[in-house]
Amino acid sequence: MTVEQTNGSCKISGDLTFERAAEVFSAINFSKLSQDRLVIDFSAVDQSDSAALAVMLEWTKQANKNQKQISFNHVPQQLMRLIKMADLQDILKLD
Repeated sequence: MTVEQTNGSCKISGDLTFERAAEVFSAINFSKLSQDRLVIDFSAVDQSDSAALAVMLEWTKQANKNQKQISFNHVPQQLMRLIKMADLQDILKLD
């Protein structure tokens, strides 16, 4: 699992599952971001589970707390199914 941050974007690679959720969550510190907007790119995520959804919700909470905008793109299908099942597509900004 890797998290690469560059100029307002962040690319997640590898598995975003329960085993890695805390590590991935802590890789982004919204209070230290210089940009007002961060786009999280899931295009290189191999596997995800409900822990990935929890990370997305917590990132959204932290972004709001720090007056930052956050959005997610290339969200894997299995994660999109969880988001839709939980009716969270309006809370999570999905590109």
